[in-house]
Amino acid sequence: MRQVLQAVRIAHGEVLGEGWVEDVDWAGLVAEFEELREDRHEVVGGEVGLDEVEAAARRRRLGEGRAGAVRQLVRVMRERHYAFRTEQTYREGVERLMLASGAEDEGLLGARRRGGF
Repeated sequence: MRQVLQAVRIAHGEVLGEGWVEDVDWAGLVAEFEELREDRHEVVGGEVGLDEVEAAARRRRLGEGRAGAVRQLVRVMRERHYAFRTEQTYREGVERLMLASGAEDEGLLGARRRGGF
C-alpha cells in the first residue's frame, strides 16, 4: 500500500502538479494502512490469514513444527512488505524443500538429511 500511495502522490503532485497533494497527510495514510490487519495479506478475491497459511501447510503433510515454520516465514515476509507473489514463491519453495527432505518434523531438513551436509 505504501507504494500505491507514493505512486499517487508522485503522479498527481509532481507529474500533474495538482495542488491538493500538498494538503494530504501521506505519512498518516501510510501509518493507517500499516495498522490494518498486519497478519493478513490482500490478494485478488480475498485475503489469506496466517492461520490459513499454517492450516494449508498442515494439509500438505508438513507436520506441526514445519507448518509453524512456514507461518513464521510468511509473517516475517509480511512485516517486511514483500509482494504477495514473492511470498507465494518463497513459501512454495520452502514447502517443497521440506517435503523432499522426508517426513521428520525436526526443522527444515530433518535429522536424516542434515547429516549429509
